[in-house]
Amino acid sequence: MRYLPMVLVLLGALLLPPPLDAAPKGDKRVESALKRLKVSYEVDDEGDFLLDFAMDGNRTQRVVVFSRTQTYGAYEIREIASGAHYAALPIDGTVATQLMLDNPTRKVGHWEMQSGSDAWSVVFTARIPAKMKPDQLLDVIEAVGATADDMEQRLNGGDRF
Repeated sequence: MRYLPMVLVLLGALLLPPPLDAAPKGDKRVESALKRLKVSYEVDDEGDFLLDFAMDGNRTQRVVVFSRTQTYGAYEIREIASGAHYAALPIDGTVATQLMLDNPTRKVGHWEMQSGSDAWSVVFTARIPAKMKPDQLLDVIEAVGATADDMEQRLNGGDRF
């Protein structure tokens, strides 16, 4: 019985939500690489890194470096992605064909069509080793952003992403 107050205090501390000013945590390896390269970024609520790049023609492109990794056997894999197109209906055949024909021309990454509850997104995605040198990581980030921005211009001429 004499330990009951201490147990209640400890349980209460465990049940308290984190402080409101607690910043989301991202993968420290990505954070370290981006800081070393002096690349500006934000970390979203899920701990993913959001990088906004200025592109030619007063355009911008957002690239996401995901903190959560996946494994395949002994490999740890990280995903880097950037959007290029959004459609309220399933992607039409002409756009799908254009994406499929573009895929083999890419040295890094590929096109994916991702369905949401009421829309489809076209996203250029690269799956890379989770442990990369900072300059290698930046090369992939820039390639993903440039490829997505180029396709966005070709598909709709806008600058949504």
